[in-house]
Amino acid sequence: PPAPAPVTEHYWEWEGYTIRYQESGTEGPAMVLVHGFGGNADHWRKNTPVLGRKGRVFAIDLLGYGYSSKPNPMSAEPNAIYNFESWSRQLQAFIAQVVGEPAFIMCNSVGGLAGLQAAVDGPSNVRGVVLINPSLRGLHITKQSAIAKPFVKALQKVLRTTDIGQKFFGNVAQAKTVKSILKEAYGNPDTVTDELVEFILAPGLQPGAAEVFLDFISYSSGPLPEDLLPVVPEEVPVRIMWGAADPWELIDQGRAYGLFDSVDRFIELPGVGHCPMDEAPELVNPLLLEFVEDYKAPPQGVRRSGRPGILDFNWVWTLWSASINFYELTRASAMSPSASSAPAALLHPGTPASPERSATYMTPGVIGACLTIVPNATLWYGLSRGRNNLEGIVKTVVRVAGVPGLLAVPFCGMAAEKCFYDSLVSLQGVDPNVQPENRKMEGFPAGGHILPSLSMFPVKHIREYFR
Repeated sequence: PPAPAPVTEHYWEWEGYTIRYQESGTEGPAMVLVHGFGGNADHWRKNTPVLGRKGRVFAIDLLGYGYSSKPNPMSAEPNAIYNFESWSRQLQAFIAQVVGEPAFIMCNSVGGLAGLQAAVDGPSNVRGVVLINPSLRGLHITKQSAIAKPFVKALQKVLRTTDIGQKFFGNVAQAKTVKSILKEAYGNPDTVTDELVEFILAPGLQPGAAEVFLDFISYSSGPLPEDLLPVVPEEVPVRIMWGAADPWELIDQGRAYGLFDSVDRFIELPGVGHCPMDEAPELVNPLLLEFVEDYKAPPQGVRRSGRPGILDFNWVWTLWSASINFYELTRASAMSPSASSAPAALLHPGTPASPERSATYMTPGVIGACLTIVPNATLWYGLSRGRNNLEGIVKTVVRVAGVPGLLAVPFCGMAAEKCFYDSLVSLQGVDPNVQPENRKMEGFPAGGHILPSLSMFPVKHIREYFR
């Protein structure tokens, strides 16, 4: 394999604070790597130089973590400094001022909420988001039982405002404890090395780290993934990877997040824990590059089908079908009841319409136009929600039957439309192949009588089937 790209370390001033970041790669799509709770840019050390061979990669320390500044949160309201909105601002400013172009954001754990918030707040800066075992925030106020709420709040207050919290952090911020916690989180404990422990622990021993830790564990408000995913803008695709052996964020709960319209794929990583990018970089790095490859082209229409499509077939299909339905509706509305309602007049042009039966029958065009609104409305709704399933059908046809098969698709659609129309006509006791004299000059679809009937039913009024 080619040699990893060099990684350099830099510092950037933002809103009066110093932010540490690492950079790799000199050209290609931009990627910003965002760590989780207690992590830092070094948690991506197995990814940054590999991804740097294909693009410009930036691993950043969020405010309060790693070697970035750690302003004292105790002098402000709880969670006023360390929250997802603040980190969203940080990421947006970093992309605008340092990266210099819209970037893909790859996030782990609570970093996923920061990445999603940045996509919602500043979609012009974000080309896509990859969530790797995102935090589901089990201690969020909305997920606590009524009985637990007062106890959780009291415990958070005690930890944040008394010496008990400092002692608690002191017990956590030890190499033995950190290693034990990481081994619990990782699917393969053997991947937890002394080097990893040092990378996580060293910045956690800096002044201010304890206050940041205690402030964040009292953060039970703010957004949840299920709040942000539905409002991610259409032009920002989201992909989720989930280590199936994660004991903290269970994959049985995680699968539900793959059903959101903003998510193009949900990828399970068997045997991997909470930090797949560090535990199994050989799995994660190719998947991250695949995501970049899927969406590195400029946006074109709906982009949530997994890859940007050359042809958005939904629009072609729905516009064509809707125009036919509109024609049917207007043509049927303009027809006189005596000419359109009486089946005898259609079956036998010389036979006068029966006034008694005229009001009993509806024009086939009206029924067809009204009923075909249902599939068209479904397609339009799918487009508005980011679905593009017909594009997948077209690609499958091209793959199986080539260009001739693609050219046959519109004719198959027209045949289906004619089948539907002829069936409605037949169920009203009207022969689709007979055209009365007063309709000789009408075009498609009334002129469909020159083609074989595609009706699925014999010519008989529907009421006669139930006699």
